[in-house]
This record gives sequence, C-alpha cells and structure tokens, in this order.
Amino acid sequence: LEIGQLTNLQYLNVSFNELWGILPDGPYKNLRHIQQLDVSNNNLSGRYPRRWKHWEQLQVMLLQNNQFTQRQFPSEPYGT
Repeated sequence: LEIGQLTNLQYLNVSFNELWGILPDGPYKNLRHIQQLDVSNNNLSGRYPRRWKHWEQLQVMLLQNNQFTQRQFPSEPYGT
C-alpha cells in the first residue's frame, strides 16, 4: 500500500521518523481530503511539493526542523 492510495486520509503525522531527501509530488497527488500534515523534525530537503498548494482542505501543516530550501510556501505553482 502506498500513501497515494489512501485517498480519504485526513491526518498524516510522520514527524521524528528520520525521513530524508526530497519529497516528490507524485505520491501525494491523490490526498485530496488531507486536513493535517506533520512532517516536522526530519531531514527533508529541497522545495515543497507543488501538490501541497492544492490541498483545499488542509488546515495545519508542520514543516519545521527540516532542510527545505524555501522559507515560504509558494503562492503560485512553480514555473508560473
């Protein structure tokens, strides 16, 4: 089972899981019902996945204590 198959997922907490690297857009594209996402306290890097901007039901997103290269969530999709 992959995370992208959990289409009705509302809460995802993977904080303090020693995750590292860049988060790709693909696996998260079907999480349309996500309300709370916590990926804090890992070693994630790069830019925020574009898909996150389009999660209309998202209320809480915790990103702190990672190595993301962005300081703000983009107001427009990348490349526009």
